[in-house]
Amino acid sequence: MRSFLFLSLFLISLFYACNSAEQKASKKHGNDLVSDTIQTAPELVYKYGFCLDSFAVRIDTVKNGQTLSHVFLPLGLNQAEINEADLKGRDSLIGLNFIVPGHIFTSLYLPGDTVKPQYIVYEKNKLDYVIYDVRNGINLRKSQREHEVRTREVAGRISSSLWNAFIDKDLSPDLVVRVINAYQWSVDFFSIQPNDYYKLVFDEVYVDDEAIAVDNVRAIELHTYDSSYYAFPFEVDGKISFYDIEGGSLRKALLKAPLDYIRVSSKFSNARRHPVLGIVRPHHGVDYAAPLGTPVVSVGDGVVTRAGWAGGAGRMIVIKHNDKIKTYYLHLHKMNVKAGDHVDQGQVIGQVGSTGLSTGPHLDYRIEINGKKVDPLSAQIPTSEPLDEKYLPVYMEVSDSLKALLGTIPTPPVLNEQNDSTAVN
Repeated sequence: MRSFLFLSLFLISLFYACNSAEQKASKKHGNDLVSDTIQTAPELVYKYGFCLDSFAVRIDTVKNGQTLSHVFLPLGLNQAEINEADLKGRDSLIGLNFIVPGHIFTSLYLPGDTVKPQYIVYEKNKLDYVIYDVRNGINLRKSQREHEVRTREVAGRISSSLWNAFIDKDLSPDLVVRVINAYQWSVDFFSIQPNDYYKLVFDEVYVDDEAIAVDNVRAIELHTYDSSYYAFPFEVDGKISFYDIEGGSLRKALLKAPLDYIRVSSKFSNARRHPVLGIVRPHHGVDYAAPLGTPVVSVGDGVVTRAGWAGGAGRMIVIKHNDKIKTYYLHLHKMNVKAGDHVDQGQVIGQVGSTGLSTGPHLDYRIEINGKKVDPLSAQIPTSEPLDEKYLPVYMEVSDSLKALLGTIPTPPVLNEQNDSTAVN
């Protein structure tokens, strides 16, 4: 009985206490609560995996010339901790070799503590961020904001260049670079014609309904010179490469061209009047007009067999790519390699110049196959990584389906003088 009495008194007091608190809350908010009213708590703010309402938050933006020390010292970290944070950030999994001006650091302090934060978060980009846990030593981890991947289908006509056609339609520079990289061995992008067109299917990463990055390219069709060149990605032994409609690799032993040039100023010929000597003789190369100092790259992997002065050819580099193929680079301003050096495809080997018998800055580029000079603009270069026959049945199924998908994208209308490049989204 006594226990029951104490329990009853406790429940009655609890009721009045809650009722009193409710009335005080009602007066505080200026409302008269009724028995069935439900109070909704304010929505909590979550970011970087933290409930920000539990912290005092400070936000800093990286300024030009600032290093990790400039940012971390005012936050209460000492130089030893900063050095540890810098060293651990360079781990391959974190990949933070430097901080970028304009990017944000968010520091999270315990309420009432302004001496040193618990966590510091650096936004590497709009998707990735790094968390510095500085509570007990320095510990780092990389994470990503919530995001989704959406597939897009686009098509457009080209009025001047593929780059301009993409940028004019707000397609990212990263996307056009990926497309150019896929075709760099098989298409001369400086010979693209007005009203050529492209179609492609690709995935984009979205954060807060904003497209922030290209995830991957699924299928490409580039229509030029009345032919369609297809590029489809296919994975073999963990490596993704692009292949054509029949399963041939788009990667060739040599790049299509060794530089970014303005125009072809002189083509391959067995009888050309020399612009300096004035006599008719063979010109077994292609002259690419380009500004003085334009980087020149090796069109393929190989070994430098010659790098030096070569009379009328000026400064010249010769690269042996295999037992059959050599390439020549004439009239160079500067050379970055020497005889005996191993070079990789795409490696800068020198700069455009006007040395030797030359009337202006240009690169005279030549290809020799089996000891015979061939026209670089029409040379048939073998693929360097043919698709193994055992993969062809699966690839052909993929290729057919992707070609059919590209076929469902409407071909963009032909441009006229009043229209710019047109894209269909």
